[in-house]
Amino acid sequence: MPHLDFTAEDVEAKAGVKPWKRRTAFREEIKPDHMADTAAVYARAAGEADDAGDLAERATEVAGEAGSLDGSSLVATRARIDETARGLQGNGRDIDAVVGLIVRSMNRAIEGVDEVDMVIDAPQNGLDAILRAHQRDAVNEWNDWVRLRNEGVSDAVGAIDPTLILFSQIHPITLSHRGDSVTLAPLPSLPGGPIAWEDLPDSLAARVRNRHIAATAEAAKAADEQITDAISAYRTALVGYAGELGEKGYDLDAGPFALFTNPQMADFVADRLHDELNSDSPDPNVVKMYTEGLAAVLDGIVAEDGSLVPGAKLTGAQRDYLSTVLGALTADDLAALGRFDPGTGLGNPMAAGVQNAVLERVANAVNLLTDPAAGGYDVSTDEGWQKVPEGFRDMLTLARNTEPTDPIVHHIGDWNAFGALMAHADHAPSDGWGRRVAESALEMQHTTMNQYLQSMVNDVEANTGSSDLLGMVALNSGLSADLLNDKEFRTDLMEARWEDSSGAAELITSGTTIPAGVHHNDAGARPYISAAYHLFQYAGSHPDSVLGESHLFNTERFDHTALQSAFGDTLLRYMDPISQLSGPEGNHLGDKDKNLFGNDYDYSFDLGMDTRESLFQMMWDAGGQASVDFGNGIAEWTERRTAESLARTGGELSQASDFENIGSVNGTWAQVQANDGLEDKSKQHFTAMSAVGLAGTVANTAMEFGKANIITSAVAFGVQEAMRYGREDGAADLKDAQWDLNNMGDIPMRVAVANGVLLADIDGAAGKVDKDDLERLNKPDVYGLDDSQAAAVNIGSKHIGSYINALEDGYNQAVRDDLTAN
Repeated sequence: MPHLDFTAEDVEAKAGVKPWKRRTAFREEIKPDHMADTAAVYARAAGEADDAGDLAERATEVAGEAGSLDGSSLVATRARIDETARGLQGNGRDIDAVVGLIVRSMNRAIEGVDEVDMVIDAPQNGLDAILRAHQRDAVNEWNDWVRLRNEGVSDAVGAIDPTLILFSQIHPITLSHRGDSVTLAPLPSLPGGPIAWEDLPDSLAARVRNRHIAATAEAAKAADEQITDAISAYRTALVGYAGELGEKGYDLDAGPFALFTNPQMADFVADRLHDELNSDSPDPNVVKMYTEGLAAVLDGIVAEDGSLVPGAKLTGAQRDYLSTVLGALTADDLAALGRFDPGTGLGNPMAAGVQNAVLERVANAVNLLTDPAAGGYDVSTDEGWQKVPEGFRDMLTLARNTEPTDPIVHHIGDWNAFGALMAHADHAPSDGWGRRVAESALEMQHTTMNQYLQSMVNDVEANTGSSDLLGMVALNSGLSADLLNDKEFRTDLMEARWEDSSGAAELITSGTTIPAGVHHNDAGARPYISAAYHLFQYAGSHPDSVLGESHLFNTERFDHTALQSAFGDTLLRYMDPISQLSGPEGNHLGDKDKNLFGNDYDYSFDLGMDTRESLFQMMWDAGGQASVDFGNGIAEWTERRTAESLARTGGELSQASDFENIGSVNGTWAQVQANDGLEDKSKQHFTAMSAVGLAGTVANTAMEFGKANIITSAVAFGVQEAMRYGREDGAADLKDAQWDLNNMGDIPMRVAVANGVLLADIDGAAGKVDKDDLERLNKPDVYGLDDSQAAAVNIGSKHIGSYINALEDGYNQAVRDDLTAN
């Protein structure tokens, strides 16, 4: 008998699909024979768990205990778990509902196995039955060929006429059967010997075998499609159950029923997520359903505030799940996700909660995957970078991959959507990932700045994505400080011009603010102090970088408001070292053994008077709320430091240098106000701020302190007074400005110091102060500057007379007596 037999493996090789192997793999995935025992584990856990969130953990503990649980009592008909069984009732409605969903998930998995099994095992039309039939058919067909040969030989021999020459009557025999044919040649024979023909060739046997393999393969292809449909239906149902369980607080990534986030589900979810995002109108609710697995992985590792759960790390399986799902997202998919952002106006406002949840999950998932501290990849290395999902890599290299024929302007919408997506993260990026994101954000910002050249049209789409990405990077304060201390990065950041500077502002705030719990003398504080110093030094030389000014660009496009406010806030946070009286070129980092306002500094800096004045001038020129807040901040700082210094010394003259520094800061702020409109004779009117807007904003600004609410209207009024210089008589302006600077410019300072005296309550000052003085002190808009000044002088002379000279010395050193009109 020739080789006619064939196996399921032969059929799968011919078909190019593997239905038998898929059935085996699916059964191994589901483990239906163990499902009842798994249900028994949940039955016990349901009675012991505190809530839905605790159920998976408790079930894991139960499953790991010695001995085994028999779940046979929970099995109903057709091997299904009976969700109404008494043993599956928990200790509350919520847990009962969760257990019910888990049981339905189990039963749906068992049903899925049954459906796949029937594709293979059905008695009449199952794939195994078809295989056996074709195996028999191949043998039967071969037997038919043997019969046909025998009949053909018999007929040929019977047709020989013995009266004729034998040779002329012996011819080849041609046999045909089932669309095939074979010709058998006569074999040489001796005279008088037997007449014979060739046997059926092996090639015919091979064709018979291959024909039946091919026929079975067609059935295998159909069966494979049926298996695909059955498994897809099961996985779709499981995704639905996962969504319900996730909403109830059940940890899908934990527990002995581990089908929700296994590798097979990861592949399925990844494909479906990609398909949904590529549809004409992606449904946020469907996308949310496909991201439940991401949420499950995140929930066990990332706390609600975005920090890592102590000791928690990604397992290999969890990392693979994230890689699979995120790896299916192309750059176009990420852009589609970003357009879910309710803030873009492209989503349904009613679905904002769903949309935000989806974006937060994806953004946090990639931040977690690229966080080596959490068991993710170290993307600071080339090897780690290649493990970043391709869609994210494509986005971050968008600026350099665009062809000349495909300008970047065509991609700004996608870039902005990607930024909107990543802005939803609350888990801080790792140093490696964050640096790559920050550098890409700046690269794209500088690339898009070329669109804003004065020769370009004004209707190009604004780049907001870079700002969003920098805001995300700012979640990592240590990295933010490192970036700001990197000269190349710092220069790139400051040279950029922004239509939305909020991300740059957040990065600066993050990288210069010493974290809570870190003392300013701790080694961990030094990067933040250094970052602030380097920024001040740069901005002092390049104030246009903060103001958003440029001779190259159409600056009307730019909005540096957030950046200006961030710089003002940073200056105020570091006002203690800034307040030191230094020479013009006194910029110096790393000062040790400083004592400022009663605090010892092991690591600090000095700024030269020129740098300080440039920075204060920058904040004045910024205008708007940034200038108002900075002026108010100086008043608040003055009040606080006055009160603290007096409380520390009891009013005794022992901290004169502190009061010199207070006077110096206020003198510089007064100086830059006097500079405005005077150093340039063509500047007839002040343009930096609106007096009307200032009055309306500042006069109602309350500063809360330990003992009182101080309304710093004296500051506002003082600034308004400075603004009155705008008359056409430049010489008169100059004369009045110098007089007021020397004789009236210090009034806001004196008022703030007087308020500090009252806060410190030196010698019961708060109770002894004249009521008229208290009334007039903070109401110059009602009583006039002279009365405010008089009240401040009265309070100061009575309670801190010994410090007045130091205060005035500092002020006078900061005020230059050289105002000149060009």
